[in-house]
Amino acid sequence: MSYVSARWADTVHTKLIGVRHDGLESSIPPGSSIGKMIIDGCPADGDVPAIDPLVIADYVSPAPMADDVRAEASRRIQASLPMWKQNNLAARSIELLDIATGRALDADEQAEKDAIQAAWDWVKSVRAASDLMEPAPPVDFADDIHWPVAL
Repeated sequence: MSYVSARWADTVHTKLIGVRHDGLESSIPPGSSIGKMIIDGCPADGDVPAIDPLVIADYVSPAPMADDVRAEASRRIQASLPMWKQNNLAARSIELLDIATGRALDADEQAEKDAIQAAWDWVKSVRAASDLMEPAPPVDFADDIHWPVAL
C-alpha cells in the first residue's frame, strides 16, 4: 500500500492514519511492518515511498459534539451530587412535602428543604449551560468558565 502522508490518530502516538495516493485513509496499526517502516522513514518495498517521521502530523482532536458537552454536564453533576445522593435528596424532599401538608416545617426542616432546592437549582443551571453550548460547542467546552461553580 502506498502512503503519501500520515498523521497520528491519538494523543499518545500509538496509532497512525495513512493517506494513500488515491486520497483514502487507512489505519496503520502499531507494530505492523508498514507502520514501523513509515515511522522509521524506510520504504516497505520499491513502490511504497518512505514518509519522513518528521512530517507525520500531530494528532488533532475532533471538533466537540453536543454529546461531549452533555457528558461533561453529567460528569460535573455526578461529581457534586452522585446518584445515591440525588436519590436521597429526592426521597427526603417527598418526606418534607408530606410533613408540610400536615403542619408548617420547623426551622431545621425548612433549611433542609431550602438546601435541597438550592442543589436542584444548581443541577438545572448546569443543564442550562449545557443546552446553550450543545448547538455549537466551543473547543474549550470543559473549561470551568462555561459552567456554574460546583456545589
